[in-house]
Amino acid sequence: MALRENNSLHTIVEKTLVFLEKTNPEDLLVYGGDAVNFQLRFSRNNIIVSKRWANLGLSVYYVKDKKIAITFLSDISSLDAVYKALNELIAFGKALPPKQDHGGIAEGPFSYNPVPSICDTKMKDFSDIAIDKVEGGLNAAIEVGAKHSAGVLQWGYESGYVLSNHGVELKDITSKFEFLIRSFVSPTESGQGLSVGRMLNSLNTEQAGKTAGEIAKMAIGGKPAQAGVYNALFSPTVVADIVAQTVRNANPFSIEIGQSWLRDKIGEKLSNDNFTAFDDATIPDGLRSRKADDEGAPTQKTVIFENGVLKNLIHNTTTAKKVGTTTTSNAGLVNPQNSNVVISPGTYSFEELVQECKEPTIYVTSNWYTRTTNAAEGVFSTIPRDGMFLIENGEIKKPLRELRISDTFPNLMKNIIAIQNKNRQIKWWEVNVPTFAPAMLIEKVNFTTGTK
Repeated sequence: MALRENNSLHTIVEKTLVFLEKTNPEDLLVYGGDAVNFQLRFSRNNIIVSKRWANLGLSVYYVKDKKIAITFLSDISSLDAVYKALNELIAFGKALPPKQDHGGIAEGPFSYNPVPSICDTKMKDFSDIAIDKVEGGLNAAIEVGAKHSAGVLQWGYESGYVLSNHGVELKDITSKFEFLIRSFVSPTESGQGLSVGRMLNSLNTEQAGKTAGEIAKMAIGGKPAQAGVYNALFSPTVVADIVAQTVRNANPFSIEIGQSWLRDKIGEKLSNDNFTAFDDATIPDGLRSRKADDEGAPTQKTVIFENGVLKNLIHNTTTAKKVGTTTTSNAGLVNPQNSNVVISPGTYSFEELVQECKEPTIYVTSNWYTRTTNAAEGVFSTIPRDGMFLIENGEIKKPLRELRISDTFPNLMKNIIAIQNKNRQIKWWEVNVPTFAPAMLIEKVNFTTGTK
């Protein structure tokens, strides 16, 4: 019979820990997750896929003689299968070279403070109204001028249980949803809307659909634009991708492998006074908000930038010991990982940001294919996607097309002029770390065009 039918999640995790403890590892952590997920995909105003899947899985972090071995067991079927995989893990670990700078994992036991708004009990009954929510988003887009829309609504909930050989024990339950809609008037006239979070009272498919439809309609008649250096108004979606990239790169692992321009910059002023950002795993409704990181250390809020100054990097136990500090509770099973990135709101309404655009300014509503060409220097390019518009004298004048942003992260950071007075949680396949971002006005942004 299946494991799910015969053993509780807790029993599976406990038996895994006991089995591996017999080998006397230095560090051992077992996470068990029992998850149920759902998905509705839609295209051309019709739902085309309905999917439900359940998964009972284990993540095991095993360190013996400073040799680190990790395994993920997905949809496990029996305890015999688990034990077979664990024996393979032990054998694999013996063949690995030691990681001499391994600093261990968090030392428990810990007490954990509750994190508000990370589990909505109504999520288990959401399937009853999910189709209505999708149709609400589709209809809202049509009402403002879109011809058809495509996208996805996905949601789910998970029970988790963590044990370690350093006194960590944690039980948690979380829920989540993500709604993405892209609306079209024609193949080149489109807009995007998002609504993501953990609590259903923050799900607003109608607003997401309205936003996508309005942008698509505004994009009608867009013409190729000229390359040049412009001021730029970035939507929260764009800020979450390319401005928040610098916050996400405040990571010692990224710096060590040459994927961050922040090497040796702690204490330097890299942006204007109006820029403050955090990593915060305790923010309500955050998609990565939780009680503990992957080592079991209680989560917290960590200042990354304060008034433009780089204050901290994120750390796990090992990277913290290397530099003589303490973990920021940002452990992944291998390297430090962000929880939720939060950029503090400024003082401008969106309308006031538009009014501030006296010089020619390009309003970018979304983007994709962000790539670095020299990560250590922060050189990147990205392609504006969906509606893009020229603002002159404080008014949105006309739609534009066929531009690329080719610039550097240091240049963006130092040229932030004004920040919207509220932020929104953004996550989609271009922004895989949940990011609470406001709109931003940034000067001297380099836009290029394609070459033949």
